Amino acid sequence: MKNQQESLKAAEEAQAEARAASGVARSKQAEQQKAYLAQSMTARIAQFENLYTNTWSDGLPGLSMFWLTGDFNHETEDDLIK
Repeated sequence: MKNQQESLKAAEEAQAEARAASGVARSKQAEQQKAYLAQSMTARIAQFENLYTNTWSDGLPGLSMFWLTGDFNHETEDDLIK
């Protein structure tokens, strides 16, 4: 009985160590992924700015607004939005 309790206690300690190690590994992976995504977004923004030099960027991409002007006098309103 004492042998069984000792082995159970050792198994519980090993499980606690494994759980702690996996938590550390997950947090490290999350930090690496966050850094990779930030680097990737910086590269994408730079590529966009190189492709479209007539636009400007004042920060992270977000909501964009544009104006659309159409001539509705020539019965083209049905062709505008499809």
